[in-house]
Amino acid sequence: GNGAGAPGFVRPWFALIAVEDPSDGEGELGDFYPPTSNHPLPAFTVAGTALSFLDQAAAWAHVHVVGAPGAVGSVPDYAASLAHDEPGRVIARLLCPRKLRPRAIYRVLHVPTYERGRLAGLGEDPTSATAEAPAWAPAAVDVRLPVYYEWRFGTGDAADFEQLARRLAPRPIASP
Repeated sequence: GNGAGAPGFVRPWFALIAVEDPSDGEGELGDFYPPTSNHPLPAFTVAGTALSFLDQAAAWAHVHVVGAPGAVGSVPDYAASLAHDEPGRVIARLLCPRKLRPRAIYRVLHVPTYERGRLAGLGEDPTSATAEAPAWAPAAVDVRLPVYYEWRFGTGDAADFEQLARRLAPRPIASP
């Protein structure tokens, strides 16, 4: 297996998850664990209902190279040279597949998708898991996840992405 879930796809190392961050402290975001000398990353316990299915993670990640490729020998060597010599040409995107509610506050967490990454981020022995083991199972209840980056935002009354996309209408382009 390739840790993908779907033939021909490799699960990305990271995922974005959005959890509701209510002011009353109840919800999908549980206990907070600040960084310590044993684990340098902050961590949260996240309710399983907020976690996307990792067998679909490849659909929510994208990497591309800006500009025409140079001479390509082996793909791994080319990728390594780009990352070292021209990192600005390599663009990576992570998308969060969650549908958001109006007038809600969310916290977005950048988390590992492999169990070894989860364990390493928590300061635990990553070799205790197989290389392809996912960081959480589809039926997970509460999962303690290290967080590499996070931010908060709020949604408005309406006009989520789906509503905005539905408002798009074709218009003729004037000839020059």
